[in-house]
Amino acid sequence: MVLATRGLAGATVYDGRMPVTAPAHAADARSMADTVGCGDAFLAGFTVSLLRDGWSRSSPPSRLSLERALRQGAQSAHDQCFVEAAFGHGRPTATPGPAALRRPMRRTMPLHHGPAS
Repeated sequence: MVLATRGLAGATVYDGRMPVTAPAHAADARSMADTVGCGDAFLAGFTVSLLRDGWSRSSPPSRLSLERALRQGAQSAHDQCFVEAAFGHGRPTATPGPAALRRPMRRTMPLHHGPAS
């Protein structure tokens, strides 16, 4: 099985028999907190959906299962856009909106990683 996520263009999965494509869930960029982790969230939602439908090596998914998994993956990725996720500081934004974009960036790692001078 091959899965390609394409951001706003949606995602396509090919299981060796048929390609299945689904759109992304639209989100207003001004209300998003962070896109870190969206790909991981997509893959998690996609995989859990297939497993719930009984997917295994001996039981390949149906077209309906693949479509459902793509939709769940897209929803999971969309939901992740509203969580500050960079460098392990994940926390849901209290009110998604433009204020999330105006927060100052915090430096969480030193800029110099070599020996102290």
